[in-house]
Amino acid sequence: MKQFVSTAYLGAVATAASSSKCLYCKRNDEGAGLLVTFSYCYQNDDCLQNAWNYIQRECIDDQGWVRGSSYELDFCEPDVI
Repeated sequence: MKQFVSTAYLGAVATAASSSKCLYCKRNDEGAGLLVTFSYCYQNDDCLQNAWNYIQRECIDDQGWVRGSSYELDFCEPDVI
């Protein structure tokens, strides 16, 4: 029973972690100024400030680095409370 509970907990944490980075990126990009952007890579589950500045940082996803403000809220799969 403990293994089932721990497995379920780790699965929930992994799911929440991916949506939290996406939501973080979306919120920060919407509130960013003129010279600052926040971009999100879905494949790597990574959010970077000024991703254009990181030449060696590749995004394996088909779309590449996408600005956080361009994502719809449903894309980030937020928890409904």
